[in-house]
Amino acid sequence: MPLKMKKTHQLKKLIIAAVLSTFIFSSYAQVGIDMETLVNDFQAAYNRGDNQALGRMFTSNAVRVNQDGSTISGSKRIAENYGNSFSTSNLQNQLTITEIKEESDTRVIVIGTYNITGTAKLTGDAVASSGTYENIFIKENAVWKISRMRLLD
Repeated sequence: MPLKMKKTHQLKKLIIAAVLSTFIFSSYAQVGIDMETLVNDFQAAYNRGDNQALGRMFTSNAVRVNQDGSTISGSKRIAENYGNSFSTSNLQNQLTITEIKEESDTRVIVIGTYNITGTAKLTGDAVASSGTYENIFIKENAVWKISRMRLLD
């Protein structure tokens, strides 16, 4: 192969590699932005005491695994559980993201921390819970939803 053709062929390979890496990076960056937005939306709904908005963030067959290993299944039951908590306590939740793992175009794992503080409505006693969460988000009809929430620690 003549030298000029080799250089042109190498240049094409470099351009293709640059385009592909830009696409992959921008796709990963978009997923990160999407997950940050979802976590912020979850925190805002929680801090408003909006259990219905929280329920809409879960798939219909979602599972929430509590720190003690007990589970709540289904978005409606998860929303009811949040509603019960909000009816008995004034709560605020501070969420952080420590890791985002994109497993596929439609499945992402988000790991982070939560810090719930507040007061019981009847007694005024302090309420506090903190730990690590692991959420599995799946894309359902082009919308990211939580299919599994696991509270650790």
